[in-house]
Formats: sequence, structure tokens, C-alpha cells
Amino acid sequence: MRPETPATELARLEALRRYEILDTETEQPFDDLTALAAHICGVPISLISLVDSDRQWFKSKVGLELDQTHRDVSFCGHAILEDEIFVVPDAAADERFAENPLVVSDPSIRFYAGKQLVSADGHALGALCVMDRTPRNITGEQRRALEALARQTVALLEQRRSQAMLKQEMRLAELLHATAAAANDAASTDKAVAACLELVCTRMGWRAGKAVRLDGDHPGMAPLWYADDPDELSEFRRTIEAAGRPSADELLARIAETGKHAWFESLADGAAESTGLRTVVVMPVLVRREVVALFRFIADEAIVHDERVVDAMGTVGAQLGRALERERAERALAHRFAELNAVLDATNEGICLSDRDGQVRYVNTSMEDLWNALGLPTRGSVWSRLLELAETSTEPKSVVAAIGKLQKHPLERGTAEFVLESGRSFLAYSVPVLADHNLQTGRLFVFRETTSDRELERLKDEFLATVSHELRTPLTSIVGYAEALNAGDFGELGADQAEFVGVIERNANRLTRLVDDLLLTARIESHTLELNLEDVDVAALVADCAQGVTPYADGRGVRLVLETEPLTLRADTLRLSQLLNNLLSNGVKFTPDGGTVTVRTSEEEGVGVVEVEDTGMGIPADEQDRLFERFFRSSVAHRRSIEGTGLGLVIAKAIAERHGGRIAFESHVGKGTTFRVELPLLAEVPADTIAA
Repeated sequence: MRPETPATELARLEALRRYEILDTETEQPFDDLTALAAHICGVPISLISLVDSDRQWFKSKVGLELDQTHRDVSFCGHAILEDEIFVVPDAAADERFAENPLVVSDPSIRFYAGKQLVSADGHALGALCVMDRTPRNITGEQRRALEALARQTVALLEQRRSQAMLKQEMRLAELLHATAAAANDAASTDKAVAACLELVCTRMGWRAGKAVRLDGDHPGMAPLWYADDPDELSEFRRTIEAAGRPSADELLARIAETGKHAWFESLADGAAESTGLRTVVVMPVLVRREVVALFRFIADEAIVHDERVVDAMGTVGAQLGRALERERAERALAHRFAELNAVLDATNEGICLSDRDGQVRYVNTSMEDLWNALGLPTRGSVWSRLLELAETSTEPKSVVAAIGKLQKHPLERGTAEFVLESGRSFLAYSVPVLADHNLQTGRLFVFRETTSDRELERLKDEFLATVSHELRTPLTSIVGYAEALNAGDFGELGADQAEFVGVIERNANRLTRLVDDLLLTARIESHTLELNLEDVDVAALVADCAQGVTPYADGRGVRLVLETEPLTLRADTLRLSQLLNNLLSNGVKFTPDGGTVTVRTSEEEGVGVVEVEDTGMGIPADEQDRLFERFFRSSVAHRRSIEGTGLGLVIAKAIAERHGGRIAFESHVGKGTTFRVELPLLAEVPADTIAA
């Protein structure tokens, strides 16, 4: 009679497989227990039987030649259903076993007593049993002994499993250490994948392995294979491809979508039989949750699904995933560097990057060509090259001082323009390269040759000066004759004639002011503007300038307010009045009807301060950087057709700086603008600026 199947059969079989004991070699501790059981019970046969899905397999045996029998005829298949010892005193008289082949023929079993072997999680794995060829029974003492020996058998199974788990964990730890080294040390990711493939197969005892890259960077890459017998590899590969569960395409699609592994154990079909294939494991390699590769391992024995192995293979996948991600990052970085290098090489400016000690780390083509053209050494620090360049400049001491300042203060920025004895000129700019916490890691140097720019500026200034000079003579005549006509020197003028002469005079004066501005700008740019220094009562000068602008302001409905404090400066009265007139007229021009222009003077920490504040239109933020460019006029001036040359602020800035001062402003659209001029009480100006 076939034994009944336990209700928890699937869980019981899974528990049995976790012990990894089926079809293993004999072991003396188990044999000692079966011998002791036979001796205590006084029987010729004793077994440790483990009940598999369709067989009972004997881990240990005494008095029996068989290694296993079919489960249908097993006595132990009944014993695992009983909590107590299962006893059959006379099998021939028991209708369940009377026709059993093990009873009616060799080994002619008549007596059976078996105690189930229950695992720690409550599953009956098999039984420790004793048998005889004659009918009999067992005593109470023998029952207790058999129960004790069954407990010892389970303890041995648990001990064996713990030892196997420890060995497996050690093996997996050694494997992960080896694969980590392979993933980090391999010259390429393909070599890393191949090395890990071989390590997993050899360390785990798996017959073959396959790796496939799925990432878009390697769409045409051939799969990588490893097999323990290279001579059989070709045939093995062909057979394996036909043995998957499910189809290879379906499997790849499923794993690529879910990122989950697949484990197929105990395969049994034609392909499996011809190759000895029993187990297939497929593991994904992930980069940021994207499946970029698959590992496929094949074993020639049934291997129970093991979470420890799955975790270990997941770690191997993660190791390779990091290697693949690193390769991607390195490839992307190389691509970006190539793009950046192309951009830097396409610029006219020479660019050099050094480390914090001044050792050159990068130069673009323009800088390399410049160094070669200047005869600078191709070796040595950037500082040594700059010092050598300084020796060929027209002012070597100032250039050397600027270089020394940057070396002494590594976090400072620096800008300098210098001219070489050869006549070539350069604008140099340097900034520190900073990491976290303002830690300097290097320095960037940018050189732009200004030789052509300087020559162009010189020619332009020369042209402006010449044209302005040539215009001034006829303009003087026009203004003189217009004034004479207005004065009646040539007779009385009619109303229309007086109006026409007035137009001529106004426009001639306007053109004269433009010529004067051009001439003054040319003198500023050529550094020939001289100052006649004297003590200047700035408050009184402000009042005079305001009085001159008042008619214009009244005509536009703009109120002038003076908030002056006593202030005396050593300055050039004419130039300072030009500065004030330019700021006042600008304020009035750009302030609508009903607005106010306020002028303040004060002394702050040894500096004379003049502020001109208007409640006008304000300057757009994107135009403020260009405010002191020659001929620049704001969009507001163009939209409202406000007259001007675009030179007034340029002249004002130059006059302030020639006095050793500075000019700054703050502006908000719709609210107004404030210009602030700071001048030293005693002008610190170059000697060649002061008139003799």
C-alpha cells in the first residue's frame, strides 16, 4: 500500500533539500548510530532513511545492500506520518504490507520499527528504523533508546548543515573577495566580467557560465563564456541554448524588466540528459536599477535554491555594476574632457592650469604656441616661466611684484597688463582653483594678447583727436559769426532770421561740446590729461554747477536739491566741474517731470564724497556693466530719444581716477540712480599728470 502524502509535502521536500544530504557519501557518525540501534534492538537491519519525492534514500545502513527504494514500497514513508514510533510486528499479517515486494521477496522484511526524524522547523525528513526477517516487537526500553537515537540523528543532521553553511559562507566570502579584486583590477569591464565568470564557476563548482552585456554601449558584443572543459564548449553551448526554462528571449525580457534572478533546479529533458545539466541560475547585473548584464550559471547536479548564494551573486553583480558604472563615468568624463579640450584649443586666449605648487597640469594650444613664440622653457613650474617672461617686459619690477603677490596670497585673484620689450602686450588674469572649505588645489592662468587692440585704440584716438581738432576751427568761426549776427553787428535781424541763427548757434555749441568731449577723451586715453591742482571748495563748486544746470532742469520740471557740507579738496577745478556737470546733466535728462535730483557732499574717513541722486528711470540691470564704455547709450535713452554722446560718464570716471579716486553707482529701474564719487582729500596722482 502506497504511503499517504503529507499535507505539507512541498515545504517538507524543500526543508529536506536545504540539508544538502541526499546522494552524499557515507559518514561514520551516522553509521555509528545505525549500528547502535541494531545492537540495542537486537535486529540485523538498521537504516537512516530520508524520504524524497519519489524514493527513500539511505544515508546509513546496517545489514542491507540497497542504497534506496521507491517511495511507494517504503515503510519509512508511513513512519514520517506518525508522531510516535511506527511499529509493524508482522508485515506479512498486515494488509498494508502483505504484498509489499520488500516483504514477499528479498530482503524479506517481517518486523519494522521506525521513529520519524523531525527538523528544527517541524518537518519529517525521514526515519531512523530497525528491521528483522522474523516477526517480533520491541520493549519499552528499546523504544526509549530508538527515540533517543532519532534525536541524535537529527542533531547530527543539524550539525552537518551548520558546518556546511559555515563552509559555504567562507567559500562565498572568499569568492566575493576574489571577485571584488577582479572587478577593481581588471584592465577593462569585459575582462572584469570574464574574470568574475570564471571565479564563480570554479569556486562554486558550477560546470559553465555565460555573461551577456545588455547596456546600449555594447549592443553587438558577443557573449562571454566559461566552461570547465574547453573542448566540449561548442557542443555544450549549442545544447544549453535549447535547454532554458523558459525560452531564452522570455527569460531575458523578464529579468531585464524586473531585475530579479531566476533559479531552475532539477531540470529533466532531452537536452539536460545529454549534457548532464540539472540546474540553471540567471543573475542580473544592475547599475542604478537598470539591468546592464546577465550572468547565467549551469551545474550538472540539482542545486537547491539558496538565498546565501543569491545574495552573494547579487554582490558580485553589484561589484561588476560599480565597475560598469565607473567605466560609463570614465567614458563620459573622457568625452566631456575631449569636448572641453576642443573648446579651449579653439580659443585665442592662452590657458594654463597648475597645481597648488605651480606645476603645470594643462595648457591649451594657444598657450603652448605663445610660450614657444616667446622662447619660454617647456619644463619647470609656471612661476619660473612667468618670472622669465617678466625679465623681458618694459617694467620687470612691477610684473615680478605682481607674480610674488599671487605666490604669497594663493587665494587672491590677479589681473595685470604688461608690455614686452618687443612691443607685444598682454592682459593676464589668474584665479585660484578651490575645493571644499576654500582649500586651494591649483591656479588658472589666462593670457590674452592685446598688441592689436592697443594699436587699434591708438589709431582710433589719433583719428578722433585729428578729426576733433580739424572740426574745432570751423566750429569756432560758425559760433563766432552766429553770436555776431545775434548781437546785430551786421544789422537788425528779422524774427525768422533770428530764429534760424538761434538754431545754428545751438547746434554749433552742441557740436562744439561733442568735439571737446572727443578731444578730452583722446587726451585721457593717451594719458596726456594734465591736472592743475589747487584747493577747491567743493560745496561752492557744486552750487555753481547746479546754477548752470537750473534753467535746463526748470524746463524739464525737475527740482534740484543741494545738501552740501563744507568740503575742501586738492583738485583741478575745471576737471572737477566737468565731472559734476556731466553727473548733474545726466540726472536731469533721465528724471521725468516732477522728479528730483539731489547733490550731497561730505567727508568720510579722510575721503571726500560727492553723491548725485535722482528719482529717474533707472538703468536696466543687464546694461549696468557697460555704463562706462565709450559711446554706450542705454536702451532708455534710445527709446525716449534723449540726447547724448555716450562719453559723459567715461570722462567723469577718468577724471575721478586721475585724481586718485573712484566712481560707483547704484540703480534700480523705476526708482532712480545714485552716483557716488570718492576723492582723496590730498590727490595722489602721478607726477606726469600735474601741469608744470
